[in-house]
Amino acid sequence: MTENKALFAKTNETLKEAGLVFNGQKKVRHMVEVLIEDIGFEEMKSHAKKPLEGIKIAGYVGCQTNRPFGIDGESFENPMYLDKMIESMGADSIPDYEKKVSCCGGDLMFSEPEKSQALVKDILESAHDNGADMDIYSKKLVK
Repeated sequence: MTENKALFAKTNETLKEAGLVFNGQKKVRHMVEVLIEDIGFEEMKSHAKKPLEGIKIAGYVGCQTNRPFGIDGESFENPMYLDKMIESMGADSIPDYEKKVSCCGGDLMFSEPEKSQALVKDILESAHDNGADMDIYSKKLVK
C-alpha cells in the first residue's frame, strides 16, 4: 500500500469509518499471525472453555492464509500452525492430508462456480478420506 498511493488513500477512506488510520509504519498482519505470534498456543489453550476432545479435524490452510503471509518458521508446503491450534483446542489434527494447501478456487467462485466447487469438493473429500470428522451434527460437537 505504501507504493500505491490510490490504494493507500482508499484504504484510509475505508478505515476512517471505524475511526482508524493506516500510516504505513505498521506491518499489516493476518489474524492467524497475531493469534500465534502474539498470544501463543498455550495461552489460547488456557481459554478453551469446551475442549474439542475426540474430534478429528483436517485444518485447511489454503493459499490466502499461507501466502503472502505465512508464519515465521513454517513450511509453505506443509504448515503445521493450524494443526497446533486445533490441538490447542483439544481436538486431534490430521496434519498430512494431500489437499491441505491446495487452491479452493475462491477467485473463481462467481465467474466459474463449477470449477471452484470441484476444487472445494476435492478438498473436503481429501479431509474425509484421511479421517476427519465431517458430521457437524455429531453428538461429539453438541454435548
